[in-house]
Amino acid sequence: MQVYSIFKSLDGEVNQWGQGTPSVFLRLAGCNLACPYCDAAYARDPLSGKFWTVAEVEEAILAHRCNKVTITGGEPLLQQGELSVLCQSLSKNDIRMSIETNGTKMPLDCFIFDPKVSLVMDYKLDQWDSMDSEAFACLGNTDWVKFVVGDEADFSCALDVIDRLKSTNPSSWRVAIGTKWGLLANGILAEWILESGRDIALNTQLHKLIGLKESQ
Repeated sequence: MQVYSIFKSLDGEVNQWGQGTPSVFLRLAGCNLACPYCDAAYARDPLSGKFWTVAEVEEAILAHRCNKVTITGGEPLLQQGELSVLCQSLSKNDIRMSIETNGTKMPLDCFIFDPKVSLVMDYKLDQWDSMDSEAFACLGNTDWVKFVVGDEADFSCALDVIDRLKSTNPSSWRVAIGTKWGLLANGILAEWILESGRDIALNTQLHKLIGLKESQ
């Protein structure tokens, strides 16, 4: 596996297992998109990582003695084969996992049927033509769809997408919306969410608010 970093921190964003909970982060290197607001652009190039075997990755994760793992990137599902093997092994060790993905890589069968694995799909409003509708149709009641908005037009667009996705897959997956860091105040977004009357969580990126740094 092409690994950028493995470290322990607080899970600052929404996920099935609780925002703000301790988690071991596995950041994989390489991404198929180039989002202008990406806060991990340093891991976009697969060559930014180092090769680890699945066994080495699992050993490093278990050494932190934490029952929650956040798998992010880059785009983790570019390494879906190895990741599937890792997740199956971690599940047997009673480890809960959330996988942060951009929703452009299929299939997801090896992840969606494991109750210890939760998907957090980041819907890219500025790259809607890259979004795989089949991926979002697979989501269940432990999964999330996440949006990042920079203004009211983005927020309105996100609401339209939510309605469309829910019309084709009305299962109880959750929705979260966060701000493009530095472009929109959380308080303003909170007001829009309340006014919308929707079941939407405010994704506040706690790790940035309290100044946690990634370690390698």
